[in-house]
Amino acid sequence: VVGCAALAVTALTYRQLPFEMMPRIDQGIINVDVELPAGSSLAATDAVVRRLESFIMDKKNIPELDSVFSDVGSSGSANASLRVLLVDKLERKRSDLEIAEAIGKFARTIPGATIKTAAAEGEKGPAGKPISIELSGNDMTKLVRVAEEMKRRVAEVEGTLNVDTTWRVGKPELRVEIDRDRAADRGVTTWQIASALRASLAGDTSSKYREGSDQYDIRVRLREKDRQQVDDISHLVVGYDKGPVYLGDVAKVSLSTGPTKIERKNRQRMVAVECDLKRGYAEGNVLQVIKKKIADLPLGNISLHYSGETEMRQESFGNAGQALMLSVVLIYILMAALFEGYLSPLIIMFALPMALVGALIAIIVTGKSLSIVTLIGIIMLMGLVGKNAILLVDYTNTLRSRGHTRRDALLEAGPTRLRPILMTTFAMVFGMAPVAFAAARGSELRQPMAIAVIGGLLVSTLLTLLVIPVLYTVFDSAAERFTQALRSVLDRVFP
Repeated sequence: VVGCAALAVTALTYRQLPFEMMPRIDQGIINVDVELPAGSSLAATDAVVRRLESFIMDKKNIPELDSVFSDVGSSGSANASLRVLLVDKLERKRSDLEIAEAIGKFARTIPGATIKTAAAEGEKGPAGKPISIELSGNDMTKLVRVAEEMKRRVAEVEGTLNVDTTWRVGKPELRVEIDRDRAADRGVTTWQIASALRASLAGDTSSKYREGSDQYDIRVRLREKDRQQVDDISHLVVGYDKGPVYLGDVAKVSLSTGPTKIERKNRQRMVAVECDLKRGYAEGNVLQVIKKKIADLPLGNISLHYSGETEMRQESFGNAGQALMLSVVLIYILMAALFEGYLSPLIIMFALPMALVGALIAIIVTGKSLSIVTLIGIIMLMGLVGKNAILLVDYTNTLRSRGHTRRDALLEAGPTRLRPILMTTFAMVFGMAPVAFAAARGSELRQPMAIAVIGGLLVSTLLTLLVIPVLYTVFDSAAERFTQALRSVLDRVFP
């Protein structure tokens, strides 16, 4: 009854566990991205970065600081990034997430800039943001509209941070739409128009200036005051046909904006909605809430795909689940061959769910998450916890072969095998303890596996010593009654 109750409670609490691809590691690195409106000057971006640097480098605000590296405008735009390095986590009281929250709180007081602050994800690999929702389609206008609505809904979900889309509107640009029919009537080609625009705005460097062995380009173009207004560009001469042909005669000139880049996936245009996570929230649980939040969002012919860490987690969890099932099957086949029967291995297999109970209880108690590392520990448990039941069942069968009754054999096998069971269990528990209690950098990656193994071993050992003898009695009695019933039926059929 205790064993079944433990399994029932585990089944009910399983979906409530925090689950993610990999445990989060405190790398001591914080990334700060600064984005100003399109067309902002480099000086404006630099001013924002200097305010951030002043706050971060003040020991009263960030006493855990080691160094800061700022990068302003290297990508060819007015955006910037800061990389904040912290001292070793053993030398500070706050985690990298807490420090990132403090920087983000200050960043929100700087007007006119979008500043995103997040701790480095470390071992999560190339998956990018913890949550990334890709929208694909052919209608870019609709894609952007749906992405903005999804961004608004995702931002309302508790635990999300730095919610944004990958769509960016570029700097203001001058758009020239050529009327090809009118251009042909005036005897002007598209190449002539493009060449005249380039020479007038970007400049022509056909002329050279030579001084000794050095040569310099001479750039000839319109004066700045003659290329500032749309009307000025419209009066640009692009050709001659019984007189000058002006750009406004053969084309429509207007101010517009264009995207900095257009992303594509599977030959379709794509816009992604991405976000980071706040401290104490796991990717899998937040994603479940997001799915409910956007369930009624009208997509039409837009396809939706969860990428990034979510895609990696789903694939890895599926593979780990298959490996777990295969390990259970192989354990049973091996024991069936060694015991030369099917009943004893079946009884021993009931020790495996007891290990799962212990592993999940240990995860809940320690506040860890269910990740691929935890699943690896559970798969390892399948081979470890079976040894207790094997020792008990094997010695019971040996005593029965010597003439002991079933009850006497079980009562003698339990105390006799208790010592080797405890010796092997505690040897593995103490061997895993340094990993479970480690506090150095990177220890977060290995802790869940050790905790799952320790919890599974302890609980399964306690439950196995109680559950296996009871199951042995129940199954053996059932087997005897089945054998007697079958024999009586055969005696009547074949007297």
